[in-house]
Amino acid sequence: MKKFIILAMNTLLLFLFSNISFAIPLTNWHEPYGSVLEDLTDEDDEYQRVRLSNPVFYGTSYYWYYWYSSPWISVNTNGSLTFTDRTDDYDVGSDFEDEYGPSIAAFWSDLDLSENEDARVFMTNSTIDGSIAYIFTWFEVPDHEDDDLLNTFQAIITEDGHVQLNFLHLDGVDMDEDPDEGVVGITDGTGDVFDYQTMDTWTFPRSRFSIGFEWDGEAYTRSEWDWDEARASAPVPEPSTMFLFGIGLLGMAGLARKKNKSRLRWAA
Repeated sequence: MKKFIILAMNTLLLFLFSNISFAIPLTNWHEPYGSVLEDLTDEDDEYQRVRLSNPVFYGTSYYWYYWYSSPWISVNTNGSLTFTDRTDDYDVGSDFEDEYGPSIAAFWSDLDLSENEDARVFMTNSTIDGSIAYIFTWFEVPDHEDDDLLNTFQAIITEDGHVQLNFLHLDGVDMDEDPDEGVVGITDGTGDVFDYQTMDTWTFPRSRFSIGFEWDGEAYTRSEWDWDEARASAPVPEPSTMFLFGIGLLGMAGLARKKNKSRLRWAA
């Protein structure tokens, strides 16, 4: 009898825990943001050179840039990261492919921190999946032509070559001001290897999504996902369902006990 009760309770616990949805920590959005890049605060069309504590591998050593001994990167108010060139350009369009060297366009467009007193660019580093990662966050950066359009986004680069672009919220850019010149993506800067989208192909506003570029040792693979989809998990059963299921198991245990007693009396 005791064995049956234990089995029933174990079955109940297994049912409950197999249907509970646990929150899984994701790197879709990294906080805290870290230190403010002061040279970019309240500025328009400006860049700041920052030193990384460790070199990062960006693409193949043959096609793409591998910074060996001087790990610096240029951070642009207009939403870009460049490894070799220092630029304050915006509206780059197809020039992104071969004019700026190895580059990451987190949201490269005509943005203007001076139009919003709360706008900031941050930098920090962390360890993600065992790899050192550098995180750059553009916070509430407005479009130059329409300062009501605020954009908060993030670029993560790891020492082993992975790139992830996170978008908390994008009001977008002025669609009357050459949105095809704004780009999001990566390039080796040679005109041979690149993967990017222009902003005229996007619909704004957009929120809570990421674009990842995963390095497999030979090439990059791009993927895109919404954060809500990434967090999808098994449905949580209603309390009434769990209660009835538990009562049913206990009832079965009671019935089995009653039958067992009946058998004992018959045998006597």
